[in-house]
Amino acid sequence: MTSDVRTSRTPAAPVAPRLRPPSWRDPRLVVGVLVVLLGVVLGSLVVSAADDTVPVYAAARTLTPGDAVDADAVRVVDVRLAAADRYLSAAQPLPDGLVALRSVGEGELLARSGLGDASVLEVKPVGIGVDGVLPAGLDKGSRVDVWVSLPDPERAGAFTEPERLVEAAEVSEVSESGGALGSGGTSTVQVLMEDEPLRGTLAALANGAEVALVLVPGAGSSP
Repeated sequence: MTSDVRTSRTPAAPVAPRLRPPSWRDPRLVVGVLVVLLGVVLGSLVVSAADDTVPVYAAARTLTPGDAVDADAVRVVDVRLAAADRYLSAAQPLPDGLVALRSVGEGELLARSGLGDASVLEVKPVGIGVDGVLPAGLDKGSRVDVWVSLPDPERAGAFTEPERLVEAAEVSEVSESGGALGSGGTSTVQVLMEDEPLRGTLAALANGAEVALVLVPGAGSSP
């Protein structure tokens, strides 16, 4: 009688793959190196651009049309080179006779387009006397409406209904009276006007009109 003999075989142990050092021909290694190099270059460019500034002039105080742009009116600040061409460079001395042609708030950069010679100004100041206490907030750079009441030709000592002669004119200077606190007095407010409203205002003042300045809220040029 024959018996079957079964032979069991032990499975072979798996062979661990050998680790090979990366080769310069491996595209993943090449891409990684390029990414690192690109990051270094971009970082250097950003740092270089941040330091690429030039000095320009900014207003040290509020300037209104006609104000002299001199050493007392400006301060030097640094700006990015790409934007510097639009502003007055501080690398050169300030030109003689330079004035503001438009309003410039304190700290605002001086744009070349807003500066020039006084002969090209389109507005001129006229002094208007204000009796009593000035309106709160009235200062250099404020905007005011000019109202006038002309003498009534039919009633002695009386005046006509007030009319707005000038709208949103800019104040270039305020000279407050030297009276006691709260006592009022007469202050002089320099108001900038073009020729036509200036002519009408001067005519009203010459004819003894009552003139009132009404502050336009939120319309000042000061920051």
